[in-house]
Amino acid sequence: MRRNQKVGDYLLEEKLGAGGFGEVWLAHKKNDLLDKAALKFASARSPDEIITKEMESWKRAGEHRNIVRFLEAIPRRNDKVVLVSEFVEDGSLLTWMNGRKRPILVDRIRLMVEVLDGIDYLHENGIVHRDLKPENILMSGKVPKIADFGAARIADYHPFSMQPIGTVTYMPPESLAASPLSKRYRLPPVDVWAAGIILYELISGHLPFTHRDLMQRREVIIPPLSPSTPLALAKAVYWALTKDPKDRAKAYELRGELQDWLDEIANVQPSGYATMPISLPLPVADSVDTSPRRDDTTTEPIPPQIDPLLDVTRRRRRRFADQ
Repeated sequence: MRRNQKVGDYLLEEKLGAGGFGEVWLAHKKNDLLDKAALKFASARSPDEIITKEMESWKRAGEHRNIVRFLEAIPRRNDKVVLVSEFVEDGSLLTWMNGRKRPILVDRIRLMVEVLDGIDYLHENGIVHRDLKPENILMSGKVPKIADFGAARIADYHPFSMQPIGTVTYMPPESLAASPLSKRYRLPPVDVWAAGIILYELISGHLPFTHRDLMQRREVIIPPLSPSTPLALAKAVYWALTKDPKDRAKAYELRGELQDWLDEIANVQPSGYATMPISLPLPVADSVDTSPRRDDTTTEPIPPQIDPLLDVTRRRRRRFADQ
């Protein structure tokens, strides 16, 4: 591919990214410079079946505020198709999280509510994304949009491979080869686990696990969040990162927990200590103790110690009990 190359009704402008999957280019309609789109070209090594499955999953996703919109598929002479989607111009969630002006906690949770709304919509339509991570969530202003359906599958149509697919850092315990739950890697709880990792990252400023922490993930020993973390948010993280997929929150349940916290925060008076937790900038990873914490008898997550003066949500009955 090259600049100004014609592809269907589009002219290529610049390469946006490349990888094992192929290349993504910014393009515009031949007769309208402002009518822009993102064109995804599969590499010659990509099986046609993979491209077809991605297209089917993306088309089935339909239109939703928090999902990058699929526009069309352009056939090519090499029997492969070019996938055309809306162009989302404000970078990825990863860029947003690492920006020089770090957003306050309330804005981070509002964003996560929207991400979960998109995940729930996919699940309602029978689609499991299987590769959720900040790089695959694009930003249109302050609106997050889920992108890259290369690993996605339609749950009631396509057979699933037992081979784990996705990004190691965001994979759940059941994706590990030694886990007896590997067969469940195809199900929606996979996306909820990834959402829990993203939520932990948004709250703390760092990942709970690295790609080397396989044993921690197998046992689900979650490093504690900062003591200033509101109790409702800490509970939501632990629910999303529950070891057994059967007990893990659904996307809509996790979204509801976060929205309830936002609703209660909105009713808190703007003066006094109660506003402190929502005004803190995103913590720097080096300032947070990330060492795992466990006792001698259990591998269950140990909730952080919460300062009751900072926990403005403790007065409300939660929908799920402490473990």
